[in-house]
Amino acid sequence: MATIYLIDGSGYIFRAFYAIRHLTNAHGLPTNAVFGYTQMLRNFLKAGHAEHAAVVFDSKGPNFRHEMFPDYKANRSEPPDELIPQFPFFQPMAQALGLPIFSQSGMEADDIIATIATRMRAAGHDVVIITGDKDFMQLVDDHITLWDTMKEKTTDRAGVRARFGVDPAQVVDVQALAGDAVDNVKGVPGIGEKTAMKLIAEYGSLDAVLQHAPQIKGKVGEKLVAHAADAHLAKKLCTLKTDVVLAADLDDLRVRSPDVVQLRALCTELGFANLLQEFAPDAQATLNKNNYRLITTADDLQKLAARMREVGTWAIDTETIGLNPRHAALVGISVAVAAGEACYIPLAHCEPLFGMLLDGQLSLAVVQEILGPVLADATQRAIVHHAKFDLPILARHGLPIATVEYDTMIAAYLLEPGSGIGLDALALRYLNHRMIAFAEVVNPKTGRENFAMVPLDEACAYAAEDADATLQLAQILKPQLTAAGLDQVLRAIELPLVPILLAMETTGFLIDATLLKNLSTEFRERLRGIEQEIYVLAGAEFNIASPKQLGVILFDKLQLTARKRTKTGYSTSADVLETLAAEHPLPQRILDYRSLAKLLSTYIDALPTMIDATTMRVHTEFNQTNTATGRLSSSDPNLQNIPIRSAEGRMIRRAFIAPPDCVLLAADYSQIELRILAHLSGDERLCAAFGCERDVHAETAAEIFSVPLASVTSEQRAVGKTVNFGVVYGQTAYGLAGQLKIAPDVAKAYIERYFALYPAVAAYREAVLAAARESGVVHTLYGRRRVLTELQSPQLQVRANAERMAFNAVVQGTAADVIKLAMMAIDARLRTAGHATRMLLQVHDELIFEVPHADVERIQVLVQECMMQVAPPTGTFRVPLNVSIGVGANWAACGE
Repeated sequence: MATIYLIDGSGYIFRAFYAIRHLTNAHGLPTNAVFGYTQMLRNFLKAGHAEHAAVVFDSKGPNFRHEMFPDYKANRSEPPDELIPQFPFFQPMAQALGLPIFSQSGMEADDIIATIATRMRAAGHDVVIITGDKDFMQLVDDHITLWDTMKEKTTDRAGVRARFGVDPAQVVDVQALAGDAVDNVKGVPGIGEKTAMKLIAEYGSLDAVLQHAPQIKGKVGEKLVAHAADAHLAKKLCTLKTDVVLAADLDDLRVRSPDVVQLRALCTELGFANLLQEFAPDAQATLNKNNYRLITTADDLQKLAARMREVGTWAIDTETIGLNPRHAALVGISVAVAAGEACYIPLAHCEPLFGMLLDGQLSLAVVQEILGPVLADATQRAIVHHAKFDLPILARHGLPIATVEYDTMIAAYLLEPGSGIGLDALALRYLNHRMIAFAEVVNPKTGRENFAMVPLDEACAYAAEDADATLQLAQILKPQLTAAGLDQVLRAIELPLVPILLAMETTGFLIDATLLKNLSTEFRERLRGIEQEIYVLAGAEFNIASPKQLGVILFDKLQLTARKRTKTGYSTSADVLETLAAEHPLPQRILDYRSLAKLLSTYIDALPTMIDATTMRVHTEFNQTNTATGRLSSSDPNLQNIPIRSAEGRMIRRAFIAPPDCVLLAADYSQIELRILAHLSGDERLCAAFGCERDVHAETAAEIFSVPLASVTSEQRAVGKTVNFGVVYGQTAYGLAGQLKIAPDVAKAYIERYFALYPAVAAYREAVLAAARESGVVHTLYGRRRVLTELQSPQLQVRANAERMAFNAVVQGTAADVIKLAMMAIDARLRTAGHATRMLLQVHDELIFEVPHADVERIQVLVQECMMQVAPPTGTFRVPLNVSIGVGANWAACGE
């Protein structure tokens, strides 16, 4: 007899969605849920459990329960916007992995699972239902068990009794009395699960409880008598159907071999680079490695230097201990001068046991003497993969590179932002070559703690392959980049930005650790105070960090209106709490607590641990290839996310300080995205407003509220501002309604009045989207592109989401290009004049500088000129790019 595994598809999908956030493919399609779901299925298959299994899905639309009760599941909220476009991928991915799938119109997944489970049990097989849903407990018997793979928890008969206090067959009777808020099944009002369990345990069944209802004392008996019909209906709704007509015999449930072609197609479309490698058995070691060699003598190194000068363009890569370019130790250097002609120069490989240097390695001094002049020759052109990592390491070791001709990581990012840009993934995609994995050569279990412990011959094979792949990738990517019109973006924006970002990372930001320590004490005291307020408002102590316990307090104890339910209970997300704040003061204090706790853990307590002991500064990393729109991001730590509008965020910014002989200067583009929208659309009224420096938010508010400009209130202006930026972000009426806490029809009217005020904006937006629907691509003013194939999707929600991303990519992407060009102009002016001013940080539309006291006035003029004089590819902007300047001893003071 076989064991059958039935997977609740919805359970996997929603768990994956909430476990992994903010993952997209090259075209901006959210992929977090598909990625997590795929990993969960792979882990299940890898465990070797199943010869027979299936993934079961709900069908769209109403089912037979809606015929019994039209309001069935009426309180279920729509799936999150980021999840909707991922639905088309779940079933194909399961099929491609070899798992049978089941879904039937008019049927819920629960009923299909119940039917297959009971059918297989009757045939003598054991069944394991993989789910976290308690509704399936009614099916449990000696041959059907539940398995929650997330909690590694198995539920058998004893488990059901421990959970419900009754046998599995009686679970549905408990649900009939208590109801099920998730599915909007009413049951008997006022009877909760505990009371229901007690009644069923005492009387044995729902029918027996209702028969004895007149003899049950108090309100419980009264409610049972009054709502007997509701209880009977609830039982029908909660009882799983076990006679669904479907083809599901043992062979239909057999797990097949993966469809590698389909898996590769899905992984390519979704941008799952690592999975793509796994599902590419036809990818082989296609690079010719016959001419890979070790450089172990000065004579061989001289020959390499001569060969590099002969070809003029070569690829270079470093092997290191550590991934921080400011501290990583250089272990070796690989160079490729032609396809298949590569070498490795080992410098610091050692014997694992005693740490003694291996023979046959050149000293760093010899490499500096022979190879250094080639690298420093401006006529020599280096190709790298991730220049911002390799360049500082080489420079710290006396081997600076003068000219970077190409960065294959940035080039690949420009072609497909959001896709895999690691060297291994790119080699697989463009060369059909499977690279040697780092884990194959460095493995602590084998005594190889780092690359320095890898034997020289293996190190050569690995490192020379990196350089060779980089060179060959450049040869493939160059014509593609040129054909896509992106070569100028690489050469005029992204590559020149690399040394500027490197300098900013190296400089770092001075931190007042004492102030942060004092803030930590203050914030903890405030948290304790809020905590006590929460307990008083709740009327009980509970774990504030537990959504489940908070849900019980809010919705069971305080009886607040439940806005959303998930499979695991009440939703206590920020948007839910914000809505509930109008009913009771507790939700707002929960929000206050969460906000303060996050600032404490993310910044106040974390930043002091990140201070470099040598510089006494925090050194963030700026990422050029992380966003789909071209914006820079910041990490380790993320200094772009410190709140600016809250008092607590400003308190944290006070800890970012200037040294004693300097001040900080903050230069911020004023409404840059709206100004770019005015330029791109050419809307006369919008251009005139910015040209005369009128208050565009007030003008928009006056229009949407139909009031004179002079009568616009601060609250109305705030709405006007939200509408202005909502248009830039492609916000729908529904999204705007949620943000402003207004009805969708009111939000729709606001948007319509906006476009009536600025008709050229509406025309421009439609022109952009019309062209994008045709080509699947949008471009910024400077040529950066974003591919959005979902613009042609037959699904309305998927298409609408792609349209929002498309228009936002044009405006926000152009703004990102503008500030990058401004950074380059400022850097060039500072270097030319020999100023001691240092650029420290970029926060989207803002630049922070460390300026000597004596230079403040000159630097203010210089920065404003450079930022305001950035020009489009031809001509000038239709509206001025205004820049506001703030100066202070700390970051917060710059905005005061």
